Parts: sequence; structure tokens; C-alpha cells
Amino acid sequence: CRYSQVRIIEDNEARKIIHWRYAPVDVQYHHPYVDPENGWFDWVDEYYVIYPDATSVREATLYSTEVNAFADWQESIIVHQPGRSPEDDIDSTAVSISNVKGETTDYYWPEASKKMSLRGLPDKPCIQVVNLKSQLKPFIVVPPDPGLTVRLFTGHGTHSMFHQWDHWPVSQDKSDGREAKDDSNPSHTSLTYWKGWNPTSTSKNSTTFVMLAGMTDKKAGELRNMAKSWLSPAKVKIDPSSSLTFNGFDLSEKAYAFTDQNTDKSKKAIFEVSANSENPLHNPAFTIHNWKGSKAKIKIKGTTQKTEDIKQAIEYGVNGNTLVVWIKAEITIPIQITLTPVK
Repeated sequence: CRYSQVRIIEDNEARKIIHWRYAPVDVQYHHPYVDPENGWFDWVDEYYVIYPDATSVREATLYSTEVNAFADWQESIIVHQPGRSPEDDIDSTAVSISNVKGETTDYYWPEASKKMSLRGLPDKPCIQVVNLKSQLKPFIVVPPDPGLTVRLFTGHGTHSMFHQWDHWPVSQDKSDGREAKDDSNPSHTSLTYWKGWNPTSTSKNSTTFVMLAGMTDKKAGELRNMAKSWLSPAKVKIDPSSSLTFNGFDLSEKAYAFTDQNTDKSKKAIFEVSANSENPLHNPAFTIHNWKGSKAKIKIKGTTQKTEDIKQAIEYGVNGNTLVVWIKAEITIPIQITLTPVK
């Protein structure tokens, strides 16, 4: 937090966008990988695009002179309030891991923590739910790339079947790795970490990874359609009467991205989305850059949606405004969407 800034980029009915910029340091506030020629050190930009269903896309970019050196991109950490033990917050079936087929393996503590690698993983794992003792549970989705590995924090605390450290998030001394002796202080438990999925972009001094993260009341296998909608988006076809250009599915925003080329403020934007069981729409988002009107009248042909399940907003920019539409829906059939500018 010494080198850290958070700012709100967008805050509207359709989504929130948060930017977090920080410089990683150790407990002595030493920066990693300092360039000996200019004294520059690592910085990170993270963007969170958060939708009304408590699902967000996390896009993290590391800027470093040693971009291929060690870095952790994900770790499953639970923070415990003072007076609460890990057993108060975490179910003994602490972690569930699934794939896009819905095949799921549950991992039980303390048995699971005796191994470094999670054995019995489903084929091409990409979904994890941490089973907290709460109505909503945190999940992640990452691309199931060939180099992906899932590791465990082995062992346990002195009086818990889970690890429990109290050197973070609150400590009166500079320490790293101190086990909690009791529950009197805030503490944390680390369960798993995922690494090795492919970056979305790289350069000489930067690399960028994306993942889904959020909260859910569903089981890991029940998130398969959400994962498929992000990893295998449906095809899009622009109606000939429309002046839209399809820019592709933006993985970093979990949105189908378009640009409106017309100058007529009353012209409709029409396109088809060929959703099916393997390329479903799960609470989809659509962005239309250079939108000329204010908000839009939205018509969906092929399915019925309640008005309250459709959220939209205008995001203003110096190079044109963007219409954002989010729909709460599970769709596995082709649909046609018509957007009519509202004067």
C-alpha cells in the first residue's frame, strides 16, 4: 500500500471499472528487479471490469526489466477477522475445481494439503470455487492452457487443519511467514495458486494476464456455461442494414465490441449472435463505440427478457461515447439484437 493508488474509471448501471496501480515490495520495502542503469523497478496496472452479477474481469499488466523472472499472478487467500479461526470461515471441502464439461473434483482438508500438486484434477481445469461458510463464494476462471498448473500450500497451522499466518494483513513488526499462535489477531489462510496460463500480450518489458473473478452461490461445475461464454464466445453477424463494425470479443472486458460507423443519430444497430450449447451467452455484455444517441431502445428477437434484467449506460470519452449493454440471461440459441437510439 505504500506505492499504491486505486481510482474509479466508470461507475454506472451496466458495469464498474476500477484501476489499481502499485509497485510490489517486500516487508523491508525493497523493490524487485531494480534496473542498475536507471533505478527503475517493477510496476503493475490492474483493471477490474465488474458486472451486476458479481462477475469481473481482472486484467493485470506487469512492467519489469525482468519480465520473465518469477512472479505470482494468482493466490487463493482468505482473510480472517480477529477472534475467528480458519475453521470458522472455510468448509472442510475447501476447494472445488472444474472444467467446461462440468467435471468437478472436490478437495478436502487436511488430506489435500499433504500434497504439493492437486491430484485427480479434471481434464483441462479452468474453474475454481473456494468453499467459504457463506452464501456467496469466491471463484476464478482462467484459460485452460497446456502449461497451466495448480499448486497447494502444504502443511497446516499449529492449531488448525489449514495454514494460518498473522504476519499479514496486520502486523506490528516486519515479518514474513509467521504462524498464528491463536485467533486474537487478523490472520490469513492460503489454499492454492494457479500459474502457467498464457498471457494475452507481451513486450520486451511487460506482460499481461487476464482472468475472471467474482462471487457465486453456485457449485464449480455449474459455472461451466459462464466459463464457456468467456473462453469460447459465440459468432456474430452484422445485419446488412446496419453500419456496425464488429471488433471481436474483448476478453479483458468480457464483452462483444462494436464500432458504429454511421452519422445518423436515428439509425438502428442490428446484429445476430449465434449462441449454442458450446458457445453460450451467459449474462453477456455488448459495447458500441462511437454511439450517437443517448441510451437505446433494446429489442431481442429469439428470447424473452424482463426489462429489469437489461442494464445499459453511456460511457463518455474524448474519442467518442460508448454504449454498454448488459443482459442477465442464459442463452443457447441464436438471437438478434436491435438497438435504436433514443432521442
